[in-house]
Amino acid sequence: MASEYFLYIKLEKLLAEQKNYFWSKNNYKLYSTGHLKELTRHYNGHIREIAVLCLGLIRDVSALPELINRTNDWAEPVRKSARQSIERLLVSNNSAEFVKCL
Repeated sequence: MASEYFLYIKLEKLLAEQKNYFWSKNNYKLYSTGHLKELTRHYNGHIREIAVLCLGLIRDVSALPELINRTNDWAEPVRKSARQSIERLLVSNNSAEFVKCL
């Protein structure tokens, strides 16, 4: 997907800046679901927003708890992105996971 690739490039540029350094305890593959889940807790709102959008594009229902947490983020773009990503996961196949998270 072109939009997903664009977001990964933008995320890579942001993470390359020294002030946005992010050290992970886990050895996740770069931009895997686990890595993106950790980036949803980054202190930089731009990085959180992109991570949330990427999780929505991947459509991995295991990221639902992180997306729900980000709907209460203090930064409005992150909240909107989280809601948008959750809406992408609203399919009948994921209903059990939604019930589990509630």
